[in-house]
Amino acid sequence: MAGGKKTANRDLAAVALATGKTAAEAAIAANVSERTIQNWRREPAFTAMVADLRGQMVARACGELADAMTEAAKALRGLLGSPTEGIQLRAASEILSQGLKVMEFAELRGKLEELERRLEGVAKQ
Repeated sequence: MAGGKKTANRDLAAVALATGKTAAEAAIAANVSERTIQNWRREPAFTAMVADLRGQMVARACGELADAMTEAAKALRGLLGSPTEGIQLRAASEILSQGLKVMEFAELRGKLEELERRLEGVAKQ
């Protein structure tokens, strides 16, 4: 197999595996045998490529979710002006509930970052 085609096949297999496909499905996508997939999975460079691709996919999904959360928060805020008191109450309750969770998360994150800084300082001593 030519080097360029092998690289392309490896890339196709890595993408398939990163998206959660089985070895058999990745083999079909990459036009290679399942044994080839199993061999590639034993190579640290290949497994690192799959992990990197998966990380990129997760990062993109997180960005999409963050964008959607902003829209959802605006929609909830808009419901505060609803003429129906029940809708206003549910929107207000949800905003308060989620707002408290966000504040707790931010506080915990700050504490964790401070602990990490302290640990780095201790490790340097």
